[in-house]
Amino acid sequence: MPTIESLLHSADLPDSPSARLDAEWLLAAALGKSTSYLRTWPEREVPGDLAERFAADLARRRRGEPVAYILGRQGFWSLELEVAPDTLIPRPDTELLVETALQLLPATPARVLDLGTGTGAIALALAAEPKLIVADEPTTALDVSIRAQILNLLKDLQARLGLSYIFISHDLGVVKHIADRVAVMYLGRIVEIGPVREVVQRPAHPYTQGLMGSIPTLESRVERLRQIEGAMPRLGAIPPGCPFNPRCPKRFDRCPVERPELLPARASRAACWLYDPASAVHVPEAEVS
Repeated sequence: MPTIESLLHSADLPDSPSARLDAEWLLAAALGKSTSYLRTWPEREVPGDLAERFAADLARRRRGEPVAYILGRQGFWSLELEVAPDTLIPRPDTELLVETALQLLPATPARVLDLGTGTGAIALALAAEPKLIVADEPTTALDVSIRAQILNLLKDLQARLGLSYIFISHDLGVVKHIADRVAVMYLGRIVEIGPVREVVQRPAHPYTQGLMGSIPTLESRVERLRQIEGAMPRLGAIPPGCPFNPRCPKRFDRCPVERPELLPARASRAACWLYDPASAVHVPEAEVS
């Protein structure tokens, strides 16, 4: 039984300017795998029926049929388009038109006419271009240099394409670098929201204060890092009132009874009764800074 490596090595496409790449695409399609799978497992054996399909596709390629027609698809911009012999294959250099159009489009919604291009790929790419991207822990487990590259790429795309991000992260350093506004959540609820500089430098909610206070600094030497006392409760046993009240060093009688909504707290908003003027206990700004 042939292996992935032997099939790729013996693939004969003398007239193709990208023979190896063509063979990899065709074999990956026959196996139903990605091209990275071929490079990771070159010693894997290929069943006879799949090897026969690969040989048949190679024969079609040798007769001059484009790989896109054999596979029935072609990548273009951020899309995977279906193609057939009765449609034109979107060319890679046409992506430059999409990039130029995105730079020229106004920030407000616009109508785009894709006239006379054959497949409408340009209009499809522009219509599919996202304005909002949700990034859930995109830099987790990356080393410092790779993380910096990812963050710089995200900021560059934001500047060039006018993107907005909802960036979900436990890394407060990353949040400070990437965000304009930040929302701090505890047990599934927002406890503070505001401009990132205000929330980081002058946190209002006791939970946010605990988070920021637990970050070590280079300016001071400490024997023991600060931590928030107590343990986070299970989602099925969230305490009544303010969910943070069992761990809060500033709780008072109202906290375990009523759940606070977001209240104005300097330049941010915090779900904390300390900022309600009607509370029996009101902590001055100096005490919560």
